[in-house]
Amino acid sequence: MTDAECIIQRLNRMTRYLSHRGYGIAQLVFSDSSYVSSTEWEPEPLTRIGTLLQQGERPLGFIAPLRDRRGEPWVEPWQSGDEKTCAELRSLAHLRYHHRM
Repeated sequence: MTDAECIIQRLNRMTRYLSHRGYGIAQLVFSDSSYVSSTEWEPEPLTRIGTLLQQGERPLGFIAPLRDRRGEPWVEPWQSGDEKTCAELRSLAHLRYHHRM
């Protein structure tokens, strides 16, 4: 299994996990601030992630908005305990979902 396939599996697991907890679609944020979600059709997420990895980008973590209500978005760094990345993701999530908070 390639790195991109492992990342897609983790993204799909996170999307299911968050969906059951009332959050919207999980988006994986990469180091160049690009987003990939498991529902993207063009370009296909596996191809997009493979391209990002080839360009030297790395996954930072997940963000997802609360579904059907206002509140804080979900933020989880790719590597647990990475507080610097968590703060960066929180900032990106607030910018992306500020209209829902």
